[in-house]
Order: sequence, then structure tokens, then C-alpha cells
Amino acid sequence: METKKLIGLLSIIGEIKSDRWQTVMDIVDCIKSDSTGEVEILEKKWADNYKQAKPDLFPLDLSDIKTWSTYDKCINVKFYLNDSEKLFCKAIIFDGDSFHGHQTRLRFTTELLLPHSFIHKLEKIIMNSFENFLENLYFKNLEKQKMDWIENMRKFYIDKVI
Repeated sequence: METKKLIGLLSIIGEIKSDRWQTVMDIVDCIKSDSTGEVEILEKKWADNYKQAKPDLFPLDLSDIKTWSTYDKCINVKFYLNDSEKLFCKAIIFDGDSFHGHQTRLRFTTELLLPHSFIHKLEKIIMNSFENFLENLYFKNLEKQKMDWIENMRKFYIDKVI
């Protein structure tokens, strides 16, 4: 699908979320392959104050996949557009236990500005979210039709009785 259409769909939906390792790998690949400076790291912060205070000992290197390594349940990535249709990514990464991969503690957070070309990596997530969006609109419409029908029948029967 065209970039413009994907951006349009994302602007209608508002935001999309992912908890998948593939999304993280796509982000890291985008950061690593950025030769034109289109990827901007707006914020990055270790949750551990000790690590945050010693960046030379504990660099938060977002281009290194090892920095991100965790379980699917420990990934919380949100993508959204601002008013000027720039693609933002807010990531929250947790450590997880080795038995079920449940979140144990916050590891780091980051906010990135990504190039529009990255939106193609999100096409499947956007389309699934758009389907959910349409389904929700459908059910809201059905609920409105139901309420209108009940009101019309109420008026009909009240008028018939009086």
C-alpha cells in the first residue's frame, strides 16, 4: 500500500501498538541503516538510575539489538503521528522472568522520530487496527439504530394507547 494511504489510515486510527519482537528488530534495523539522519532519538532513558548516571559505563545503544533483548510480553511499542504527520515511536522495554517471560521491572524507555518509509513495516498492524476500528464503528452504529428503533416503537405504542 502507498505510504500516503498508510499515513492516512494511521491518522484515522490515532495510534497503533505492538508487543512483538519483529517490531523491535525492524526499529533496530531502521536505526542501524539510517545514513541520512532521518531517525531522531528524542529521548532515551534507563529505568535504573545508576545506569542512567553512568552513560560511559552503561551506554543505551539503541542500534544494538542486545539492548532491546527481552520477551514479547515485555515489549510495549506505540506508533503515532503528530499534527504535521511525523511518525513517532514510544517504546517501553521491561525485563522478564525466564519461565513465562512476564514483566519483572522496567529496563528503559525511548521516543524516536522515524522516517515515513518505516510505516511499511507497520502495514499489517495498521490494517488489523483499522479493521478493529471499523468493527467498533459498526457496533456503535448498531447500538444507535437499536436505541432509535426502541424510541420509535415507544412513541408508536404510547400514541396508540392515548
